[in-house]
Amino acid sequence: MTMTAGEARGKYRKGTAFERKIRDSLHSAGYAVARGAGSKGTSKADLVAFGPHGQILIIQAKTDGRISADEWNRLYDVALYSARVIPVAYRIGAEGVEVKNMTFQPVTAIIAYKDARGRLLMDEITGHRVTRKPHKNRRPYDWRCACLPPHDDLSKIDKESRRA
Repeated sequence: MTMTAGEARGKYRKGTAFERKIRDSLHSAGYAVARGAGSKGTSKADLVAFGPHGQILIIQAKTDGRISADEWNRLYDVALYSARVIPVAYRIGAEGVEVKNMTFQPVTAIIAYKDARGRLLMDEITGHRVTRKPHKNRRPYDWRCACLPPHDDLSKIDKESRRA
């Protein structure tokens, strides 16, 4: 059975609303979050979050928590590759950021979903998906942080840059 145009729009809106809920929850926990609208490319990452303690998360949003083996493996591979290419500078001087000690920050692949009560949960992908064992290489991820103040809301900056 094929999906009608109205059903497809409803599904897209539901997914977008869930991504925004994730973005807002992470932002209130001190993360800087960027949403990749229409993330139909090869990475399939819906959100990228930068934590207050240097964590970098790439997040796939699934309202029901179900993810195909191909999406799972692609998200995990992107996280492994990204950990090698995202340099982090640790010194911030009066002149701005100085790249003195260059290290490579690990990137964590995350599946975000809602439980039966509608609460937001996140699981970390720790390896490639094992056939017939959907919960192997997957563990709960504690993303909540008592860090204040939160980072600037990147969605406002993104909207301003589109206007220019």
